[in-house]
Amino acid sequence: MCAGKFVRRVAVCACALLSMVVFSLSAPADTIPVTLAGANVVYEDIVESSHAGDPEPLFGTPSVVGDSLVFYPTGFYAQSGAAGGVDLTDGLLKFRMKAADGFGITSLQFSDFGGYSLAGIAGATGIVQVSTPALIEITKVDGVALPTSILVSPTRTYTNLLPSGPTSGQDSLANYPPFSLVSQDWTTTLTFDIAGALAAKGISGMATELNYTMDNILAAMTSQGAVASIDKKRVAVDPTVEPVPEPAALALAFAAGALGLVYTRRRRVS
Repeated sequence: MCAGKFVRRVAVCACALLSMVVFSLSAPADTIPVTLAGANVVYEDIVESSHAGDPEPLFGTPSVVGDSLVFYPTGFYAQSGAAGGVDLTDGLLKFRMKAADGFGITSLQFSDFGGYSLAGIAGATGIVQVSTPALIEITKVDGVALPTSILVSPTRTYTNLLPSGPTSGQDSLANYPPFSLVSQDWTTTLTFDIAGALAAKGISGMATELNYTMDNILAAMTSQGAVASIDKKRVAVDPTVEPVPEPAALALAFAAGALGLVYTRRRRVS
């Protein structure tokens, strides 16, 4: 997205691309918050903004399928032409997730899908990159607010991208023979182990409310004689939601166990 965006020619190196992402961000402007209800969760205050000056919405109109939050972006892309330069598109996504009564959230998976292309003459450099700094804050367990939020970081997997940093994956013309024309799909998947994060803190119960924040960045960088472009076509947030054990059911199970123990002792005595 070159028009009205931050675009600058720089010396060709991967470090330059990362520094552009970190240091060339302007104040974001938020979209109007949206609330959507799923089968067993509610997504509250879904809002996006852009640090790089891109017109929102980048993710597109959100919808809910079952418990999944889904977007189909149409203008979320970055491209750099044969003159050389860097282009980035930065979309910040936030929402609050609440489990329905009687349910808890045990994990969450974020996935996005798109395509990219690379081409160039011998010796030219072209790079495409996806960066996904993201964090979950667990704010309530079994409906009770925590005194301090528990932070959960994700694990990441990629398809047709190579890890290039703690939160990013990329592909480059350097990975192909000279004069190659590369055109591929890509996916990024982030997995948050929410139940594991609670267990690591020694907290029993299930997460019932959390905040989600992600800075979703696409970037393309080229030297003279190369072209690079990358886009995002689908974004999905898929929580795993399970019933919270009811106190009555737990008490019944305990009583049944105690009764069985008494019966066993009586048999031994007789």
